[in-house]
Amino acid sequence: MKHPFRLLAFLACLVHGVQATPDPDQPTPQRAYCNLLSTCKVLDVTASCTEATSAPVKGVELDQTYCGWVRGFSRRDIYPVNADAMEMYRFMGSKYHVMYVVVDTVPVPMAALDLMMANIPLAAKLINSYRGTQYTAQYPNPLDSLFFKGTNGRNLSGQARQLWIRDDHRERVYWGQGQVTVLKWKLIGNVVIEFRAWPPSPGSNLTCYSIRFTMFPANAFVNTIMNLGMFKSVAIGKIQEILADVMLASQAYAQGKPPQTPASYTPEEKAVLADFERLYHAGNPQLPKNPSQ
Repeated sequence: MKHPFRLLAFLACLVHGVQATPDPDQPTPQRAYCNLLSTCKVLDVTASCTEATSAPVKGVELDQTYCGWVRGFSRRDIYPVNADAMEMYRFMGSKYHVMYVVVDTVPVPMAALDLMMANIPLAAKLINSYRGTQYTAQYPNPLDSLFFKGTNGRNLSGQARQLWIRDDHRERVYWGQGQVTVLKWKLIGNVVIEFRAWPPSPGSNLTCYSIRFTMFPANAFVNTIMNLGMFKSVAIGKIQEILADVMLASQAYAQGKPPQTPASYTPEEKAVLADFERLYHAGNPQLPKNPSQ
């Protein structure tokens, strides 16, 4: 049982970097950026690259499959026009990259899922109330809901910015930073997260989703660790724990079950929860409703 609402407050949980010294041949940020654009044939909107900075970097292999992935960002009009996007492109041009993918189908209508993804601090409060957990999530700038910070209260913490959302909200792209403890390793670093969601059929009360995490290990040692099957399994399991907490809490609320610890909601939060319940029951009309709403 897994679910993606709240994952996004912790999208920096699967990050690279084990506080390790970079390989000596890791390119500088500018060389990484310019070589990436040159090799993958992406427009340099910053006009900051020269022939010298765009020359191939020894040890950095950018094949056509990887370049196809990179060009996908420019096709979405995600260019390095701000500090977050520039940093993302620089890391995409570094020596190592590791991708993890989580895929599932969950019994929540897509509109209800989308609403909770747009209200991350509220989702954290709901989880804590129903699951007895200690999640935190906040928008450091209340006027900027595209940037948020969060933690699961145990071994995951991070921050992220939404760089892009498709018009129909079926795809989102985030750039994040954070840290996680996996087995005996404490990892810190950066991650690109691509979230996709879609109903399996028109009017379905289910939502299919896929989440791709792309991370950039600092050196060969960390790269090896992150490619270990055991490491991947444990790391993905941590994500799935969060998703399960979200799904179980949201379903319990929508079905009117009592929370472990009652929470206090602002009038604005109550309005969002009422909308969530309405959208949830629009796709699941046979389920009992929350009598408090």
